[in-house]
Amino acid sequence: MAGVSIDTNPTPSLPPDFSAALEGGEGFLKRLGVLQQAKKDADAAVEQLNLGRSVAQAHAEADAAITQKRTEADKYATDAKARADRLVAQASAKAKALVDEANGKAEQIKAMAQALHDNAATEHARAAELKQQAQQVQQKVTADAAAAVSLRQQLENSMGEARTALQAANAREAEFKTRLKKLTDAARQATE
Repeated sequence: MAGVSIDTNPTPSLPPDFSAALEGGEGFLKRLGVLQQAKKDADAAVEQLNLGRSVAQAHAEADAAITQKRTEADKYATDAKARADRLVAQASAKAKALVDEANGKAEQIKAMAQALHDNAATEHARAAELKQQAQQVQQKVTADAAAAVSLRQQLENSMGEARTALQAANAREAEFKTRLKKLTDAARQATE
């Protein structure tokens, strides 16, 4: 085969599908499938051409690099998932602690409200009892005042009667004194 040369290390030219796959877009997966098929075809052609050890070594290095990148990506994904799980667990624990604290405070407030309600009910009952006692005292005071007015009237009547009796007694005393004087005067005259 004279005049035909085979370049053992050709500069790769990108097929149009590979360029489109790199650019992305709506048909990316379709182009990626075409690219994968093209890669398979190219790999088969490279194997068929048997270009030598340097090509196989480059291919092995590329596979190793891809494997390493996949391993790194898997490790990164695993680490990211572990960090996310830890963050979710921490957030859940904090949320649970906040909910528990809020529930505890709500129970305390509920207990205080119940105590205040009970105390208010007790005070209300005590106020009703005191009101009833005050009404009874007021009724007794009213009755005592009426009795005092009646007693005062009786006392005034008794005082009037006593004054009248005193006047009568004074009149009788004056009469007895007058009689006594007359008797004393008569007895003196009789002894003289």
